[in-house]
This record gives sequence, structure tokens and C-alpha cells, in this order.
Amino acid sequence: DRATLRAGPDQGFVRPHAEQKLQCADEDGFARTGLPGDGHHPGAGLPSEILDQSEIFDAQGCQRCDHAAPYAKVAFSVMAELAITFLGTGTSQGVPFVACDCRVCRSEDERDRRLRSSILVESGETVVLVDTTPDFRTQALRQRLRRLDAAIFTHAHTDHVAGFDDLRRFCELSDRPMPVYASPRTMSDLRRMFYYAFDGQHAFRNYVRPDPREVTDAFAVGDLEIIPAEVPHGKMLVYGYIFAREGRKLAAYFSDCHHVPPEIIAGILGIPVLIIDALRHEPHPSHLSLREAIEVSGATRAQRTWLTHIGHDLGHAETEAGLPTHIRLAYDGLRIEI
Repeated sequence: DRATLRAGPDQGFVRPHAEQKLQCADEDGFARTGLPGDGHHPGAGLPSEILDQSEIFDAQGCQRCDHAAPYAKVAFSVMAELAITFLGTGTSQGVPFVACDCRVCRSEDERDRRLRSSILVESGETVVLVDTTPDFRTQALRQRLRRLDAAIFTHAHTDHVAGFDDLRRFCELSDRPMPVYASPRTMSDLRRMFYYAFDGQHAFRNYVRPDPREVTDAFAVGDLEIIPAEVPHGKMLVYGYIFAREGRKLAAYFSDCHHVPPEIIAGILGIPVLIIDALRHEPHPSHLSLREAIEVSGATRAQRTWLTHIGHDLGHAETEAGLPTHIRLAYDGLRIEI
């Protein structure tokens, strides 16, 4: 299916296989993480979507200190309006689980190694992070991330906010506070959890300096339009987000929900890309199951659906083999353009 994807004005697509430029770099001295990109044979067994990132990964998946300009313009394909990179696609414990010997946790398929769920959204002029996971520092290093214009948050569960302090480097690079967007409830939780960042007494250049902006309606970051969408997650309501350019809705992101309300589905009918929670096969009180995620995809008539927030019940290869061709499992490092 990956080989037949084509760019179109209304369809998300995966960039083609780039020329492999990776070099083995054991002399870097970085410990191997067991994550995609590690190993003695760079790119061995990796899907083309990951290899397409060769311009920003080194052989160990770690950042080289070449002091490139932190605000270099993002490279886009000619037709792309939006690019989304999956920094992590795993459940709250990540995959593999600690102390688990199940088949997926022992899998040698790089796509079964999942950091906590987060995405990077780029519009050519704007770079926005969704959630700061406990793995955010690792994700930023692997992606060679040099620029952030804002961080937006879905909710304040630990697997979505624990990396908040690592925004400090981007405050230092830009020499300004970081715009932080969240619902009033989530912002209140962030202020409580990271009180030292919000109290105004530690506004040093290399400390995290949030510029809090409570979200109750649609807002814009640069040329990127962002619409919050409230969805149920267990007993609480959290935000999903819809991303648009010039009024055209391009992608919807619902990483944590156990259903999507009808009024939200009605607002994203035919959307080019839907990214949605699919924890496991069995029903869960806080998350969509695989079957339920497929049903939501059908209800929205999304042109392409990517599943995320995946646990260790779902092995990548065998799960995808049973899915409709327009529904795929996302994996860490995957970049799609719309």
C-alpha cells in the first residue's frame, strides 16, 4: 500500500524513498536505545517513510552538534500544505513495556517500538508540538528538532506533559517565552505541576519560560489554524485538535478518547487525514479499541486514517494486514504530508 500512495491536493501522502545517506557512527559514543534508527546497519529493515528522514537523522538517531541555524525554513514538497511527524505512537507505558516478554514487546520490527504519543505539525512557516511526553527530549534529539513556535496540549496526564521542562532549550534558542496553548483545566494542571515555570521568579534565558494562552475556541499560530475539539477520555473531557490552512480542514488528531461525539464527526466529514486513538483489540473505558477506531474512521469518511496511542496488544505487521487499505498504523518517525 505504501508503494502506491500518490500526492494529491486532498490526500495525505508519505514522501517517497530518499537516497540513503546514513553512515554508521559508533564513534559518536551514544548508547544504543533500542529505538528505530539504532543498530550497526543504518536503515536495515526500516520502511521507506523512516528512511525519508535521512536528512535529519544520523546513524544513531541522535543529534549532531553542527550548530545549524535553529530557525532554518522547513523543507516541504511543492504541493504540501501541512506535514505531520509522529514523534511517538505508544500508549502511556510505551512499547515495549517494562518487564514484559510478550511477542510484541520482543518484536524485532522497528515499528513495534513506540515512544509516548506526540506529533509535530509543520506548515512551512510554523512548527507546533502537540504534547510534551516523558520521551520529549529523546524525540527532539532523534528528529534533530531546532525550532518550535508553540506547544499545545491535549490534557495533563503524565504521558502527555512530563517532558514540559525540556521546552527550556527552545526558549533559549528563540530567546523568548514559549507560547503554551491548553484548555483552562489543563493549563491549571500545568501551573500546579510546573509551578516554578509559571511563578515569574525563574525567567532566565535557559529555563523553561511558558507564555500561557488558555484555549476555549479556534486560534492561530502563524499560518496554521487550530480548532479544539472536546472528546471524552474516561471520566474527563480532553482536547483533540483539527488543523487547517486558509479555512480548509486538513487533519484531525484525537490521541486519547473512548468515542468521538457526533457533532465533531459532522465537522470533519471527508477530512484528508484522521489520526486517532486505537489502544488494543479489547474495549477500554478511556480509549478506543481497534474496531471502534475503524468505525470512527468510517463515520468521518476520512480519506486516510492513521492509528496511534497503541499498546502492546497490536503488532504492526499482523494488525495492518487485516485493515482496510486507507487505514494504517502510525509508527515513530513516520512523516506524512497533506
